[in-house]
Amino acid sequence: MPTRMFLLCLVLLAIFTGCKTSQDDGETDAWIGQLVAYKKVVSERHGIVGYIKVFEFKKEEFGEAYQLYRILDLNFVERGILYPRGQGLKFVDVAPEVARVTGATREEIELGPQPLELNLAKILEVDLPLKVYKASAADLERPTAE
Repeated sequence: MPTRMFLLCLVLLAIFTGCKTSQDDGETDAWIGQLVAYKKVVSERHGIVGYIKVFEFKKEEFGEAYQLYRILDLNFVERGILYPRGQGLKFVDVAPEVARVTGATREEIELGPQPLELNLAKILEVDLPLKVYKASAADLERPTAE
């Protein structure tokens, strides 16, 4: 019986010493991003129709920063994403009946490369012309219900 216990302990010791735990060396392959600006989208007919959150992603090996634009409606709900080269995605909410069946709450529609204003108009579903300005703190305040 002592021989069996010895062999069992030896096997367990081999298993535990054979496992290599990964050690975090502090380096990651992730792109480090940060919010760099808020912009407002203004229509000549309707005033402010949406907002843009500008994110900048950097990685030391690549030098130049990569920007990503998140498009928000007036209720600060994300309606799409635009990339620097003009491509993007438009997010469309799915009807509750369809969401129960498919399990998806929104649909993503790809937008081809076009000028920023054209894709903004498609995402926010407003007419051209649109202008983009830097947003102030007053522009970003949500109206309070009284």
